[in-house]
Amino acid sequence: MAKVPLTRTTWRRDYAGGVQLQLLNRFFEEDPSSTIDDTALIARPGTDSYRAFGSGTMRGNFTQQGFFGGDLFVASGQTLYRWDGTTETAITGVLSAEDTPVSITYQASPGVERLWIADGATLYYYEGDTKSRGNLDADEALNVSPGDVVLIDTVYYEFVASGVDAGTPAGTLADPWLVLIGTTSEFSLSNLSAAIGNTGTPGGTYSTALLANPNVEVRRLEQYRLNVQAVAPGAAGDTIVTTTTAANLTWGAATLENGGLDILTPVDVPEGGTEAAVSLTTLAAYVIVSVAGSQRMYFIRPGEFWIEVFAEAESEPDVVLQVVTVGSSFWALGESTIEPWTATGDADIPFAPIQGRQMSYGIVAGTALVLEDRVIYVDDKGIVRDSSGARISTHGIEEEIRLRT
Repeated sequence: MAKVPLTRTTWRRDYAGGVQLQLLNRFFEEDPSSTIDDTALIARPGTDSYRAFGSGTMRGNFTQQGFFGGDLFVASGQTLYRWDGTTETAITGVLSAEDTPVSITYQASPGVERLWIADGATLYYYEGDTKSRGNLDADEALNVSPGDVVLIDTVYYEFVASGVDAGTPAGTLADPWLVLIGTTSEFSLSNLSAAIGNTGTPGGTYSTALLANPNVEVRRLEQYRLNVQAVAPGAAGDTIVTTTTAANLTWGAATLENGGLDILTPVDVPEGGTEAAVSLTTLAAYVIVSVAGSQRMYFIRPGEFWIEVFAEAESEPDVVLQVVTVGSSFWALGESTIEPWTATGDADIPFAPIQGRQMSYGIVAGTALVLEDRVIYVDDKGIVRDSSGARISTHGIEEEIRLRT
């Protein structure tokens, strides 16, 4: 009687001249009740198509309970789609290189809900229904003058050289809030920023009785630019008035703009740069960004949407191919090294490599994934390993990897 071999996994070993064995749509399980080697081959459940998004290549998806209501985000072709279980929304914006995978992560902190996408060329974020925004630019050489007035929505602010409590400041046309002029236009703009949110020193940088603007908030203060936005998302914010009597201050428009849009917003990597974002992950509310052809990784601070901080792979010069988070650390997986990093609590140096945990081999790009509390990846020799470095693949699997890479 001929014996029929039961293989526990697909097996192929061309080097040894062995016969190829295939295991299709089943997985191995120990079974003491079996009459054949105490094993059983259990049929894998079939897969069902959930739904199609667009007509392009499926490049990545993301969902997180409690984030944007648990909606599903799908990158298909050059479009990002949002699916709430009933309605499909194509988000405005064009992803590049429609046949390559994308990396997606998220950023959530008080008042911030932001999806991040790296398509191998550009870094984008998505915030849902956008808030109306506007920029107030200051002249770098000339400061504001006493009596200059800025109107934001229905609230008036007047710059003064001294006496921020003179008269009866109330934020009205007749009695505007008084804001102290700084030593340069940069510091004057900073004082106005503090007045909008009531985050400065009452009685010092602005009127003691001042109240935060109820409908507008500061989005970002740069050196000579104040970026403000409506507190509430939606197109209604486009009616918020922005004017000034100052000769050395300029609003981008007479009202805030671009509220109520579903759009992808591109971000320079780093500020003013053109590096290609390839992989993303999140740890300690920071977004970590790796870029093409570089050992450098960039960090986006909690709540921010621009890049000012970076670090580099340290064990040896190496191109970082992928970053993933597992537990309380993130892993920088490169062409020839692997380094786990952990948070430091230092805003200037937010992460540092965990000493003694570096590995002196790299990965096949795009193969790292997190399974429960382990990182699983294919190393640069085609061997599948886990976080400990232990080999978890068989010769047959490694043969298949070798033939496909």
